[in-house]
Formats: sequence, C-alpha cells, structure tokens
Amino acid sequence: MNGTKVFLSISNGYRKDQLLYEKDLRNFILQRTHVEPVTVSCLCNKGESPLLKVIESIRESDLLIALALERKHTYLEFQKEKSLFDRIEKNNIYYTSPWIHIECAIAKALNKPILLLLPSNVEPEGVIDLTQDDYSIITVPTISKNKTNLGAPRLVKFNSYANKNCRMTIEKFLDAHFNVI
Repeated sequence: MNGTKVFLSISNGYRKDQLLYEKDLRNFILQRTHVEPVTVSCLCNKGESPLLKVIESIRESDLLIALALERKHTYLEFQKEKSLFDRIEKNNIYYTSPWIHIECAIAKALNKPILLLLPSNVEPEGVIDLTQDDYSIITVPTISKNKTNLGAPRLVKFNSYANKNCRMTIEKFLDAHFNVI
C-alpha cells in the first residue's frame, strides 16, 4: 500500500509462546497492510555487523513497531550497590535485547513513528521507559507459567480476547500511517 514500509524490531523469541506471538504479529501486520515487515534477522549475512543495514532500513521505513520480548532474566540485582542511601535491590527482573533500544533510538532520531509492544514482565528502562518518551507503548499481557510463579511468565496469545486492546491499538497505528480505508 502506497509503498509504505514497516520496520519490525523484535528481540528474537526463543520460547514457543514468543515465537507464536511474533508469527501472529507479522501476519496481522501483513493482513492489515499487505506489506511484509522488514526485520534485522532478514537483513544481513551471518557474521556481518547489522548496524549500518539497520540504520538504512529504518531510514527507508515509514514507521517502526517494536516487540520487546524478554531476552535475559536476572534473579537478583543491586543498583547503586555501594551507595549508603540509594541502594536498590530487585529480584526476578526480565530485560529485553539491547537491539530494541538501539532500533527505537534510531527511529526516534529519524523522526519515525514508533509503537512499542512491551510485555508486562519486561523491565521498562532506557528507551522503553514508560515515563521517558512520547511514543505509544502498549503493555502486552502475560500469565504466570504455574501457581508458584516459577519460570518466566508466558505471553498471552496474540489473537486472544485478552489482547484485543493491543490489536486495536496496532490497527489504529497502522491505519493512521497507511491511510487504510
């Protein structure tokens, strides 16, 4: 449609629920816009630095949608550990890939519209801090794996009722930039 391009920033999933969510999101964008989203993984050969290709692809894209899947789990973390007054102790913190921050920052610097999908268990820091920026951030619902809450929370299926608001927001974002009738 109109040659509009979507850059899809994804911290590559490794669990079944993440891979399924990513697949459903891609299909949703494709069905809504008739455009295959561009991602880092399809841009470069193994061993090549993707940074220049990422910058160029985001520059050539009209908007960026980021899915900040968890990439790392920290069981115990100390911030400002040696401070007498500001020490913060956190446990069970999930972080996304640094590439999400990099790609969102590039899009922001290029004045591209950004829509960030942030699973509720991922730490909102840096570029994805809910209080620090003016682009749209949608919280993606997660559910605990079991009653003891051990293990990473799982993403609620993209096409489930619980994700209805998320899908509607993505639709509105895409429609605004694709002039969908």
